[in-house]
Amino acid sequence: MINKTFPFFVILIFSSFAWSQCDDEFEYIQGDCYWSDDIAALSDIISQNNLPFDILECGGQNWIDGRLTYLEIPFMEIEIVPPSIGNLTEVGQLSMPFNNITALPPEIGNMSHLYKIDVTSNQLTSLPEELGYLENLAGILGADNLITEIPTSILNMSWLVELNLNENEISQFPQTNGNWLSMNALYLNNNLIENIPDEISEISNLKQFSIQSNLIQIIPSSISELDSLSGLYINNNLISELPEGICELNLNFDYAFNVSNNFICPPYLECMSTYNIESQDTTNCSDCTAVIGDVNDDNIINVLDIVTTVNCIFADLCTSCSDMNDDGVTNILDIVLMVNIIMGE
Repeated sequence: MINKTFPFFVILIFSSFAWSQCDDEFEYIQGDCYWSDDIAALSDIISQNNLPFDILECGGQNWIDGRLTYLEIPFMEIEIVPPSIGNLTEVGQLSMPFNNITALPPEIGNMSHLYKIDVTSNQLTSLPEELGYLENLAGILGADNLITEIPTSILNMSWLVELNLNENEISQFPQTNGNWLSMNALYLNNNLIENIPDEISEISNLKQFSIQSNLIQIIPSSISELDSLSGLYINNNLISELPEGICELNLNFDYAFNVSNNFICPPYLECMSTYNIESQDTTNCSDCTAVIGDVNDDNIINVLDIVTTVNCIFADLCTSCSDMNDDGVTNILDIVLMVNIIMGE
């Protein structure tokens, strides 16, 4: 007589044997052992966001010796990052771009091996302070969110190499107090920043600096002290003047220097490319020469300028170039000032 229960016992014994190959902290899934806390974190992400995936099929994963070391979960409409994300203590790169995440839990500060995090294109209004305490974290990518300020802990990260916070709502340039000693790449495009402080020179190892499409009016002369800078992109701002020392930077000014679409008036610095020059809005620029009172544009002030000014007064055709005392009108007072300049008084 054939014992029909035999196959069942064989399967049960085999399954028990396979399960016994995993240590207590691991779970046996599809022929391998996986760290239970890693599995729990993935399970929470799936369940709390109603994702239609099995645990090992959720995004891009890399496992080494049963530990999750890489996780990429983009374009999944994720809204909630559970506290159990902190269980992923061996994950080096966490990539969650193009979702609907509104907050990162403080437990993310337990991810001690994390060296790069990407939360681009979400709905974050802030970054947790705990990120700034992760001593292996070298890159933070948080572009296209709703972030208004950078946490103090991140401003103190002397080991941070790259920060990308393009397309946010940041209004103040980071005040790092000289702490960003390792910063190589800083991207702050499309924010609401009005000023770059003199202390920019303290980010001494900065190589790529992009602050396009903000509200910047003045570029500090200290920027010329950034000896490592190889790319500077300050286009689409409200800049009306550049410090002369900027031409001393070690840049390829044809390809790695963009100051286009600003309000810089001639004369232009010699390091400005044709494209950078031709794209300036010169609507409010004066056509006057650098020589005060040189209304006929011959680079010297003499009696011809007086004659020209007298004629323009009678014809009511004077420009601001002949308004010597800058009172909004050209008259005899301006002619007197011209005579005094010619006489050397």
